[in-house]
Order: sequence, then structure tokens, then C-alpha cells
Amino acid sequence: NFKSVNDYYGHDIGDKVLKEIANRLNSFKNYGDDLVRYSGDEFLFISYETDFEEIKLMAQAIINKLYEPYLIKQYTFILGSSIGISQFPKNGTTFDEIKRYADIAMYESKIEKNKYTIFNEDIKNKYLEKALIEQELKYALAKNEIYMMYQPQVDINGSLYGVEALVRWENKKLGFVPPDKFIKIAEEIGLMGKLGSFVIETSLAEIKNLQNEMNIDFHLSINISVKQFMEVKFYEELIKCIEKTKFDKAKITLEITENIFINDVNYILSILNKLRKNGICISMDDFGTGYSSLSLLKKLPIDELKIDKSFVDDIIDDKNALSMVTSIITIAKNLDMVVLAEGVEKLKQKEILESYGCNLFQGYYYSKPLKIEDLKYFVESKN
Repeated sequence: NFKSVNDYYGHDIGDKVLKEIANRLNSFKNYGDDLVRYSGDEFLFISYETDFEEIKLMAQAIINKLYEPYLIKQYTFILGSSIGISQFPKNGTTFDEIKRYADIAMYESKIEKNKYTIFNEDIKNKYLEKALIEQELKYALAKNEIYMMYQPQVDINGSLYGVEALVRWENKKLGFVPPDKFIKIAEEIGLMGKLGSFVIETSLAEIKNLQNEMNIDFHLSINISVKQFMEVKFYEELIKCIEKTKFDKAKITLEITENIFINDVNYILSILNKLRKNGICISMDDFGTGYSSLSLLKKLPIDELKIDKSFVDDIIDDKNALSMVTSIITIAKNLDMVVLAEGVEKLKQKEILESYGCNLFQGYYYSKPLKIEDLKYFVESKN
């Protein structure tokens, strides 16, 4: 959190903090060791210690030392640190290699923060896989490797209520890549705008064509990522696409997750309210697993709460999971929201959820995600 020192207290204070950090790091140097301020708030420490147990002890001691309060003028700061460690010649034979691998290990540490990570082959393979996913993902849309599948959502009578649009990717080199892997990377490398537009345009067009062909109406739920939602023209482009396909706005549900509210809440609220005025439904996906509070929830124009699969999995045997689910249902009912449970795989789960007032169900008990041609057969079986 060094950036916040510069941002809120100025670079003069930030520089004094950096000098204190350097003094603390210097206290760990042995004869022949090198300490360099590499850039910004990054330091390189070159140690000739080869005993890994000693290295681990030193790394933890550095983290502890750097975590002690910084008293600068009238201010007190607490800062964390993340350390990546690589070894010559085990991990590489040039300075650039050693530094690069220490860097990769450091980014692993940054996931949890205030820890050290020693570079190894698992980390290297994880990094190489991510790099390959990044490269292949850049051309995936152009190669028609991305496609949509749809998982049915049913009411308490087992009748079709709607479908959730789910994006999928299959690549010649990588095979099937799970969405939780490639969507995160798409966000990191700035591809979420294009990918999100593909999801919206394709699912609206495919489902509208199916509805016209079968002369039937049902809801379509589309997941919207944080990065997508925060794009300047997101709202305008969405409305334009809906009007182009002549899709009934009242049959569209946009699924957002709780972590969207780590951004500008007022801006998000303004977009949600505009969507609501257009008759578009808003669903809170994975409720109970993220950031939202009850005080925030009651301010939001949310029509549907979606119970995460992780809670549904254990409701038969786990009292805590059942208690969480019943609480979510109670909250939703008190706020006049519909409740949809995902990950329903057993009849017993459905019966428990139904007994507490759950309205809609989604999961393998009813159907796995289906390609559009298979969805047609599913819809026919429900009519």
C-alpha cells in the first residue's frame, strides 16, 4: 500500500518512507550481499546465502520488520511487503532470468500479500500456461473458438422459466479452457469489452431466433463482468443490441456479482436504475460470497437473488449451509426479490429449497448447459 502514501501525503513523505525501508533492509545484509532500489517501491536483494532454511527465516524476518510502524513527522504508516525468491544457478544462469523468476514468485506472493514465495517448476508452469492462454485468447474470437451454451432455469413445477447464457472456449493447443480461467485473463489484458459484446450479441440473437422458431417466450440471463459494466458505452451498446434483435426487454436478466461494488457505487446505481426503467431485470449472482452488505442491498434495484452453488451443495447435511440459504431466502422475500438457486443436482436439494420458498432452480438435476440446437430439444420436451 505504498502508493496510498504518495497519493494522500505527497512524494516528500513517500521518499522518507522509502529511505526508512532501505535502512531496515540494509540491516539484513551480510558481507558481499547487494541491495538495490530497482524502481518505485521494488527492491532487489542479492544474498549469497544458499541454505534454504536460512533464506526462509530471513524472508519472514524482512516481512516482519517492514510491517513495523513507520513514524514520519506526525504520521504513522503500516505497510506490507511481498517477496519473490529465485536461485542461481538452479532457476537460471543469467541475471535477467533470475530476476524474472523472482518477479513471477513475487506476484504469487501478492495474491495473498505479506508473504514470501520461492520460485519452483509449478509456478513456472502456471505462468507459462497463463502466458499461452493470453496469446491464444487474443485470436480466439477471430478463429471462432468462442461459443455460447445455455443452462435451463425452471420454476417449482419444473416448467421452463429461462436460460442462463454461458460462454465457452475450446482451443487446438489448450483444449477446453474453463471460463473462470480465461475470463479473468480477458479482463487483465483488456479483451473483456470484445468478449462481453460477443456474449451479448450472440446469446440475444440465438435465443431470439429459437423463440421465433418455436413461438415461445422465456427469460435470458446474461452475466456481466465488472470491467464490462464500467465501460463508458456499455449501457448504450446493450440497448442498441437489444433493439436490433427485437428481444423483449422484460425477458432479459443481467447477472452482476457482488464485487462490482468495489467500484464507484453511485455510477453503478445510475446504470442499474436506467436498466430497470427499461424493464430489464437485474440479478445478484453468487450472493453471500462477496462484498455487498444488507444496507447496500436494500438501495439497489435488484429483482433476483441467486444462491451460489457452494451453499446448495451442502444443504442436505450441513446445518450451517442450510442456515445460510434460509437467511438468503428470507432477505430476498423481505426485499420483494425472486430467489434462484443454482447448482441443484438432487431432488432432495430442490425439495428443501422449495420448502423454504425458493422460486427458481438451475442445475444438473434439470439439465447441463446445452448448445443452442440441444436447447431446442429441451424446450420441446417441456411443451
